[in-house]
Amino acid sequence: MRVVMVMSPAASRLGPVILLIAVALVLLRPEPVPPAFVPPPVHRPVAEGNTKVADGLIETGANAPASSHSASLADLGKGVIAAAWFAGSKEGAADVAIRFARLEQGRWSQPWNVMSRERVQADTSRVIRKLGNPVLHIDAKGIIHLWFVSVSYGGWAGSALNHSQSADGGHTWSPVERLITSPFWNLSTLVRGAPLPLADGGLSLPAYHEFIRKHPEWLRLGADGKPVDKVRLPGSDR
Repeated sequence: MRVVMVMSPAASRLGPVILLIAVALVLLRPEPVPPAFVPPPVHRPVAEGNTKVADGLIETGANAPASSHSASLADLGKGVIAAAWFAGSKEGAADVAIRFARLEQGRWSQPWNVMSRERVQADTSRVIRKLGNPVLHIDAKGIIHLWFVSVSYGGWAGSALNHSQSADGGHTWSPVERLITSPFWNLSTLVRGAPLPLADGGLSLPAYHEFIRKHPEWLRLGADGKPVDKVRLPGSDR
């Protein structure tokens, strides 16, 4: 059975008008306003002579990795500081892992591996050649968030961003999730800086892109640490 649709002359004349109205509505639709940044708390000045400083090496001795890089700190409260970094025989080597330690009562704990190539590969079902650039953040519920980059092929420009969480102070971590941050094969999103809280409960995570053209950007994350939006910083093309 053949169906023939007949459009009246009036309807055919209205077609382009309706199309123009639809396009105008799309173009004139106001852009959603991103949530505001939450200002940091105002700290009272510390009286001179009352400042307590903790320092010292975390990894020492003959078994310390030859190369350590890109440390990140997070305040766990009650005087406890968490640190994460990546270390191994050299940057990009197969033995590089994400290391973790805690500062308590002015002394660093013995560090331990929280992420290895083998673990990330098993959790994400992807080939993993390199790990690097961990970033720590603790949320209002006391959950430690860890973001870090991994590379399957090529150099750091071929990196992807990963996320994991710990509810017990960094001793155990949730399965690694590979985050989607780029439309081009999800490549070349790297992080180094700590995130800032947003008024909607989410986070703004500083990031940078270095595939072909380098530029900084920031990732808008939900309260669960997963990407909601991404903004390239203006005037930053190279």
